Amino acid sequence: MSIERQRAKDRFWRVDPPRSRCLGFSLLEAAIYAAVIGIITFPILSAVVGVTRTTEEGDLLAKIQERKRSALHQITNDYRRSLAGTAAVTNSDKTLSFTLPGGFNGTGASAGNAIRYELRADPTDAPNSIDDNGNGVVDENILVRVNATASEEVTIASHLDPNTSGFSLNGDAVVVSLSCMAWAKGSQRVTEVSETRTVYPRN
Repeated sequence: MSIERQRAKDRFWRVDPPRSRCLGFSLLEAAIYAAVIGIITFPILSAVVGVTRTTEEGDLLAKIQERKRSALHQITNDYRRSLAGTAAVTNSDKTLSFTLPGGFNGTGASAGNAIRYELRADPTDAPNSIDDNGNGVVDENILVRVNATASEEVTIASHLDPNTSGFSLNGDAVVVSLSCMAWAKGSQRVTEVSETRTVYPRN
């Protein structure tokens, strides 16, 4: 057999190894995969964000309800111990003053500490229709308990709506209205919780 015929025979029976395909994705494939992942994950992320926001708003609501409840509880306890006929509401319904009993003088209760509850503009948020302190609430008030006899005062509530918070008298009873406001990050509106309570003195 000639050399040429042997070479031709070898070429005929030779099987070339398969060519391996290059690893990786083409630009089109990568774009398709990215679009599919986005379609799948977007609803999941939206649901997670929604649940987180709902949880934050729920926590915020619980906080401002507790803030309101605590302030009303303190006013109620003080005013129930007050001497009847000593209450006064001044300063455009923003100040409640009364006198606590100081003891017994033989015929009745004697005058004790002079107490005031004052709704004041928050010192960090001037009444200018602007959110000066950046907490999401505009022109909020604080509630301050003042013991005029002992020259003591303490802030017992903040984030109060000045338009719907105040005091009024109904005979010897005092009507207390408090509206607490707060804003959750990402929320489209301010959350507000209001309550009005009528309290009578017991002395």
